[in-house]
Amino acid sequence: MDIESGMQQLAYARRTPFREVFKSYVGKEVPATLSDEAIALVLVASTQQDTENDKIMGVLSSVLTYEGAPEHFKILQKMETTRGQFFTRFVLFTKTIIDGLLVGFGTDEMYYVVATWDGRGCDLWQPKHDLHDRPVLA
Repeated sequence: MDIESGMQQLAYARRTPFREVFKSYVGKEVPATLSDEAIALVLVASTQQDTENDKIMGVLSSVLTYEGAPEHFKILQKMETTRGQFFTRFVLFTKTIIDGLLVGFGTDEMYYVVATWDGRGCDLWQPKHDLHDRPVLA
């Protein structure tokens, strides 16, 4: 990728709400997954990130209570496959208080987009299986 196309991609990432980018995944069985390059772009486009579950829960509770996101987050934390916990950690990326993205880092080394929101609503995803087709048990 040349510098000019990289700058255009970064500009697009900064001005486009996370929810708009992932809207096409609504209603799908499996959430979107991000490549290393995509997660790096999300990181650069974000103004803030939280990696502590208590802080993530606090943001979800204050912003998305009406959407049921805090309960959804608790379910994601408990998800397991035959190899143990499905997610090793979560990262909450935000551009603004009403433009956010929650990513779960799977034990299969995939970055799962598990929630996005904007001022008009929230979209939530829950994986049914991991990259290796191991089903979710809990």
